[in-house]
Amino acid sequence: LSMNERAPRKPWFGLAQGASKIFADTPALLFGGCTAVRLRPSWMKKAEKTLTGLGARLIEATGLVCCGGTYKHAGMCQSAAEAAQTNLNYWRSLGRPKVITICASCLRSLRHYPDMPGLLNTAEAKIWMEALTPLSDCLQKAETALTPHVPESYSYHSPCHWGGKDADMLWLEKALPGLRKGKTLCCGFGGVFKLMNPLLSRSMAEKCWKGFGPTVNTVLTGCSGCSMQLAAHAPQNAETLHWLDIWCA
Repeated sequence: LSMNERAPRKPWFGLAQGASKIFADTPALLFGGCTAVRLRPSWMKKAEKTLTGLGARLIEATGLVCCGGTYKHAGMCQSAAEAAQTNLNYWRSLGRPKVITICASCLRSLRHYPDMPGLLNTAEAKIWMEALTPLSDCLQKAETALTPHVPESYSYHSPCHWGGKDADMLWLEKALPGLRKGKTLCCGFGGVFKLMNPLLSRSMAEKCWKGFGPTVNTVLTGCSGCSMQLAAHAPQNAETLHWLDIWCA
């Protein structure tokens, strides 16, 4: 049920009127990831509209496939390498544009392409790493504005795949006054771990929820997997949202 598209939420914040065109017609490729493309088209639409509003020239992303992360978690290294090769070939065919991400786990997998044998030489690996940019990094440089719909109490879950350097949280702390962070416990999703050990996965999710405190009903995150996992195990009258769910492009 947590995979179903949610009813639209009233936006909490968005680009300010007349926000700077920080991209100045820079070509950009939006890497939404499997969850956003297949289950959350609203995230894709908002991200695309945001990038256009920031002055980016969006390139068709039809040639992209899975980041390969889930294949790798499952031990399917050949499938992971094939996915990475497909994505890199498409990126090259487009002239090596910026690659904008909206999922912490996808970004982590994309950042590991230089570590995979035979995919990138040293020079091109540097270009690839410089091209990878979380959407929140772009918004750090943009002007945003709040709406009257920001609740009094809400929290943020920092995904494990940020490795302690959470670009989404750095931006959200600035854009959303009053944002509080949970205890940074793993949500328990862990790629295929949820399928291999569902009871332990559930236990971890419940413990993660307790780390937000008893008064928090809304938890934001910037990872597709974390969003689904925490939504599936949310206490009664509580919810988990990707920050794009409450963003107005």
